[in-house]
Amino acid sequence: MAFGKSQGKGAASALIIKSIGACVALPEEKKKVPCVVVAYATQTAGSEVRFLALPLPAKGKYLRPEEIIEEIAEAEGVNGAQYLDDESRPLDIYFCRPAEGKTFDVAERDEEKNCFVGGFAEVTAGRVRFCADLNGVVWKLRERMNIPVAVRRDDSARDSYGYAVANAYNACRLGKVFCRDELYLETRDKRRVKIEARSVTSRYVEEDILYLRPVFREGDDCIDHYLTEEFNYQDGVSLSRRVYQVKYSERLGDYNVTRV
Repeated sequence: MAFGKSQGKGAASALIIKSIGACVALPEEKKKVPCVVVAYATQTAGSEVRFLALPLPAKGKYLRPEEIIEEIAEAEGVNGAQYLDDESRPLDIYFCRPAEGKTFDVAERDEEKNCFVGGFAEVTAGRVRFCADLNGVVWKLRERMNIPVAVRRDDSARDSYGYAVANAYNACRLGKVFCRDELYLETRDKRRVKIEARSVTSRYVEEDILYLRPVFREGDDCIDHYLTEEFNYQDGVSLSRRVYQVKYSERLGDYNVTRV
């Protein structure tokens, strides 16, 4: 694989969404309904990440990212939203999915290639370094929620609201990182490079996908950071081999990308 750098600029719209992460919540409590927790960041909200709980799709699966984008626009009280990169190419919605055990997918997958399709990308769900504070949060479907998230290990039960919020938040923060200069890559034929943070890759060689491998803390099941697979980087003059580490920095209050 050889990737290069994109330099384009996109057009503005009423609501510009920068990143979307999503995780299914299947709580065991009878009074809590199954839903899809969506975490999203907009251009106007700065570093703030907002949340939206959506009912499970009526047809079983989301077929288009626009179905979720339209729900966000409705919750924000605007007529429409834009979710594009600087070249006006559609960005992916990052769905959290466990690397092993029982799965419940609400977005279309190619089972043979073991991957999401149609504008959805995968982020491994698990114990992450973010923990949601749901005390006092009024949980209503299709209404925007502001949920405090602290930087500490999440120990919520798998499939719970807290687990889904923490993982959707993590995926949203990663999605913003994927649009930064170091990882804002394209193929030789100008296709945007899709990034997936997952430990299980497709058995097919995908020329337009870059994988980040979750790395766990020593003796723990909490994800500490991510490492990209090694790839060729072409800057128009020279070719180099690169690997990047993506790790959350409490000092910076954001994920930090460093070359290793």
